[in-house]
Order: sequence, then structure tokens, then C-alpha cells
Amino acid sequence: MKKRNAFWRLLPYLCAFLGLLFLYRFTFLQADDYTFAVQGGSLESLFFNYLYYYQYAGSRMANLFASALLQGGGLFLWRLITPAVIEGTAMLLSFYVAGPQKGTPSFRNVSFTCVCALFPGLIPTAFHVFGDTFLWMDGSCNYLYPLFFALAGALPFYCALRGWTLPRFFRVAAPPCFVAGALLHEQMAVFLAAFSVAVLFCLRRQKPQKLLIVLTGLSVLVLLFTLTCPGAYYRLGETVGAETSLLKQVLSHMSFYLFALTGKFWIFTLLSGLCPFVLLLRMKRRRDTPLLVFLGIGMGWSFVGRLFPVLRLPETPFSGAIPQNIWEGFLTIFWIAYFVAVFLAYLVYAKRTEKKEFAVLTFSLWASQGIPVVLGSAGRAMYPFFLLSLCLFLRTAWELRGKWVPWAFVMGAVFALGMLGRAYLVSSQNAEAYAQILQQVTQAKAGVSQVVVFDSAQFDDTYTYWHAFFTPYERYIRAYFSLPDTVELQFLPGKETMS
Repeated sequence: MKKRNAFWRLLPYLCAFLGLLFLYRFTFLQADDYTFAVQGGSLESLFFNYLYYYQYAGSRMANLFASALLQGGGLFLWRLITPAVIEGTAMLLSFYVAGPQKGTPSFRNVSFTCVCALFPGLIPTAFHVFGDTFLWMDGSCNYLYPLFFALAGALPFYCALRGWTLPRFFRVAAPPCFVAGALLHEQMAVFLAAFSVAVLFCLRRQKPQKLLIVLTGLSVLVLLFTLTCPGAYYRLGETVGAETSLLKQVLSHMSFYLFALTGKFWIFTLLSGLCPFVLLLRMKRRRDTPLLVFLGIGMGWSFVGRLFPVLRLPETPFSGAIPQNIWEGFLTIFWIAYFVAVFLAYLVYAKRTEKKEFAVLTFSLWASQGIPVVLGSAGRAMYPFFLLSLCLFLRTAWELRGKWVPWAFVMGAVFALGMLGRAYLVSSQNAEAYAQILQQVTQAKAGVSQVVVFDSAQFDDTYTYWHAFFTPYERYIRAYFSLPDTVELQFLPGKETMS
């Protein structure tokens, strides 16, 4: 009976895995993928490439991982591993929300498992978040894989926080996953440091496990390694530029990040407030009224802003006249206050109910977004925000236990399945366009043609990196395909889409 129940619990993940294998047949090398494929080849070259990256770009080892993965089996290996990583993330998402599930699966359990298994379909496509994170090798190695390792590595902390027994497998697997997640990407280094410190703070009245103390120390060391990296500050200087003050640039970046979050991603803004709003409203405490009213205003504003553009932050903030800048400044402060109120609401609920995971997850979520907020990165860097937000949304629904909850899970799963179906159709069309490029390459190598045209307009960049084929990558594309200098590579511009 136990094996039978386990099979039915795993079946949605298995079906989703097989579906993703079909989707990943249509993926191909894009942009920096060619760079990693060419620059790898030996441990020595990988080491020196990382040293260069450390000096001029940052401390993350995700690019080193991408190079090693390409040398170990190319896209074939990545196409096989990535669906497994996605469904591994889905299983971790399920565990973070509902914990270890036992007994005969109910309709609620099955519908919940389905929405977790199909979670990629709930990640927005705007600003290329879905395409860059899931369908681009470089993007997946920088964001999908690090968060998977981070969530697996943080399980000892989360189980201690929830009072659960850590699964036996993760007693061995969690520590290396923890270190790998922190080293692969600087956002995960900040996330894990914040997560571990927050959990230890919540457990301060208990005697903490030695493993938690050791892992927290490691997270602090990796964070120091990240923050002292010379390449990060060199890259920041290149991004900011000398013509603009650092404070003004950071304010502009923060406003642009909020422009994306409260504009294209308005549904996440609304649900971020709705979940703690409902949790506090059920408690019926008068002292919560001001907080609930402010959350209600923020939720209403995020919805009405879709109808009236004047209520939204512009794409290029603080670039107009003084009155306009004052209004944009007010909107920036308002939305910052709104998300602070969301955190405070979760904090109040966690304090009253001892369900501290709500506050810890929210705090860690925003820790993971500290760097993107400062740099105004409103694309794939927001993937941790969306996944952790989904975790909070599902955790709230699981907490409510209403009769409508399983049906909400079903609706979410159906929507996610539809979005993944759309990704399959568009990706197949993109694969056909790439096949035409490969045909040109074959003709050029055979001497039939002397020109290879990379026409970006033939690709739907919602499901590819928007600079998949770009002049700066000519050297590496030529080297990857072994094309002689006599063959001309033409890169035609495409139409960038953010929706």
C-alpha cells in the first residue's frame, strides 16, 4: 500500500518530466553558450577563465559550471539533466509547503502535487523570465540550478524551523548542495546567508544543531567572498557610469525594478498582499486594521493601475520634469512601503501562530532580490522572487484548508499546463528557424555558400534569449562551427519583446 501511494504521489512529477524532455528537444545554443563551449576544453582553461571572470565580472561559478557541463556532454546532457532539476525543484516546493505527505492521496493532495509539478508554467514570460531561465543553458545554470541547490541545501534549517525530521538522504546531500548553491550565484549567497541567520534567530531559545551553526558560518564566509570580489565592483562601475551619481542611479534602478514588478507582474504584486491580508483578516483583530487597510489600498492600486497608466511607474523613471519626478518618487516610496507592509503582516501572523516559516521565507525572498533591486535587473534575476512567492501563495492556500483550495490548485495546474503547451509550440517554431541556420552552416562548410545569415526576426524571443545571435558572439560562433574567415556571418536584428 505504501509503495502504491508513493507511486501516485510521484506520477505527476514523472509525467511532467517526460513532457519537459519533449520540450527540451527544441533547445539550442544561444549567446554565451557558444563562448562556454569554445573556451572550455580543459581544467586549466576553465580555471583561468574563472580567474578572469572573478577579476572583471563577479564571483559566481555558474558560468564555470556551464562550461564544464558543455564539455561533459554538450546540450544532450543539459537537456537530460535540466528537466530532472526542474522536477526536483517542484518536489522541494511541495515539501516546503506541505511537508512530508503520508497516507492515501486525497483530491487535495493530488491537485496540489499537479500544480507543483507544473510550476514552470506559472513563471511569467514577460521580460524573458521564463525563456531565459528554462530554455537558455546559460540562464538555467545561473538561476535555475543555483536555486535548486539552495532550496535543497536549506532543508536542514527549514526542517528544524518546522519541527520536522530531516529526510535521511538530505543529511548527506544538503551540506554540499548548500555550498554549491551559494557559490554558483551571488543572489543565492545572499539568500542562504539571510535564510540561515533568520532561522537561527527564530530558534534562538533552543539549542541549535551543530550542522546549522556550521552551515551558517559557511554561508557567511561565501557571502564575504562574494562581497569582496573585485570583479563585482568593476562591473558595477561599468554599469553605473561616471556621468551619473551612484545614489541617483540606484534610485532609478529601484524604480525600474518596481515598474516591472507592479506593471507586467502586477498579479504577483496583488497576490503578495492578498495572502497575508487573508491570514490576518481571519484572526479578526482590531489592531490589524491599519495594516489591512494599507494592504487593501496596495492591492487595489496594483489592479487599477492596469487600467490607468498614470498610476504606474514609467519604464524610464526620473527622466522628466520636476512635478513628474515627484509623482514617480511618491510611487516608488508607496510600493516600497507596500512590500514592507507585506513582510510585517507575515511577521505578525508568524508571531501569533508560531508558524515562522512565513516570515523567514518573505525575508529571504527579498534578500535574494537585493542585488537585482540595486542594479535594476527585472528579468531572469527575478526568478527566485517568483518561485519563492509561489511557495508563499501555496503555503497560504494550504493553511486555509477551504473546500475551494483543491479547485484553486486544479485551476493553477490547468493554466500552467496551457502555458507550457504554448512554450512547446513556439519553441518548435524557433527550432525550425535554428535548423535553417544549421543548414546554411553545412552549405558554407561544403563551399556551396559564403554567407551564413542569423536572422533574429525569425525567432520568438519570448522563448529564447533576446540576443541569442549577436555580433559580439561572432568569434565564438565561428569557432564553434569551425567556419573559415572567408565565410561571412550576418547578424540581422530582431524585435525585442517584453511581454
